[in-house]
Amino acid sequence: MKLNWGSMSRYFLYEEDQTLDLKNPFILIHENKILDKNIFAQAIGAISCNEVKRPLLVVANDVEEEVAGFVVTNETFSKTKLCFVKPPVFEESWKAVYGENCELVYEENCKAIMRDIAILTGGRVVTAASNSLYIPLMLGSCKKVKVTNNEMIIHGGSGNQVYIEDRCEQLSDAIEMSTSDYEIKLLEERLQMLSSRVAILKVGGATTAESRKKRKRATNALNAAKAAMEEGIIPGGGVALLHASEELEKLPAMNIGEKIGVKLLQHAVKMPLYTIASTAGFQVSVVEKLLGQENPDLEYDPPRDEYVDAVKSAIVDPPLKLIRNELDDAVSYFVSRWCSTEKLQRQKGRVD
Repeated sequence: MKLNWGSMSRYFLYEEDQTLDLKNPFILIHENKILDKNIFAQAIGAISCNEVKRPLLVVANDVEEEVAGFVVTNETFSKTKLCFVKPPVFEESWKAVYGENCELVYEENCKAIMRDIAILTGGRVVTAASNSLYIPLMLGSCKKVKVTNNEMIIHGGSGNQVYIEDRCEQLSDAIEMSTSDYEIKLLEERLQMLSSRVAILKVGGATTAESRKKRKRATNALNAAKAAMEEGIIPGGGVALLHASEELEKLPAMNIGEKIGVKLLQHAVKMPLYTIASTAGFQVSVVEKLLGQENPDLEYDPPRDEYVDAVKSAIVDPPLKLIRNELDDAVSYFVSRWCSTEKLQRQKGRVD
């Protein structure tokens, strides 16, 4: 299970890369703000009974500052490797998108996610009405947890697989019955988190330099795959940008400045494909023929000297998310340089 719930403080992220790996931890799940340090005392007591001292992961809506300070500085607790994790803070801007009542839905969803974690790890959610004496019986566990400043990955939960599958079915039924777009979005995210799996990639090499190089490639490939899952991919070789340049003709320009801006952007997005054709030794006319084709995925493949379907031939550009961000950055950079140059020219004109 992967969640965008991060550590409450960087204090708990001991590793050099600001992460924390907990192996075979106990998991304490509290749906409210923890106000009583006795809850930790009971949990630590259960951990101390084991021959091998296991770490403790605390998942809660929040922890009272005095309680957190007591746990961190107390000698008994300080011998236990632990981490506090909480859900991300609700953003007021979401109300404009999902409605005024989305904050209440969000809070209930956070509590529901805690119950999902409990089912996955074989634990129970601690509430305000729970007796602290039963805390040891309510702890969940898993094989490994990785925590960062804004993310948590639970691997190998100890929960009953039958209960997990039942929970997934309940979420699927709730999605079909819901009429709220925001609620459906949250339910789909929960279903994805609960039914997802964790893959371990082992990357190595004959030398340290080779290992680093391969690891960097694997990381880049993984990030590209994640971005592609978020927003998809586009036909490669610049053909998608070429067709996008034609769509820019439909933009209504209010003045001559906007018309110039559209023309500049059209020219810029055509250049990747033009550069590929020029490097391969082909004329621009070969590229322009693509605009007359009915299939927008059609791409000219120089090695085979023929037109092919880019997607079917596995010729794809980096994820759409990357292309979109690069265009945004390029436009922003150009605008800032344009404004700076225009200002300098005006100042020079006044001085002269």
